[in-house]
Amino acid sequence: MGGIRRGLTLVGLLIAIATGALRAAAQIATTTVSDTVYRADLKALGVTL
Repeated sequence: MGGIRRGLTLVGLLIAIATGALRAAAQIATTTVSDTVYRADLKALGVTL
């Protein structure tokens, strides 16, 4: 009986780890970068990249 209980505990632990990994993979990290573009005469172009 102890072996069965240990096996079920191990299966539960593996399911919990797999679920956590899937949730972490579902989150997408994004970064927003903004800057001003200048012409050669140092006037701002007024565009957004």
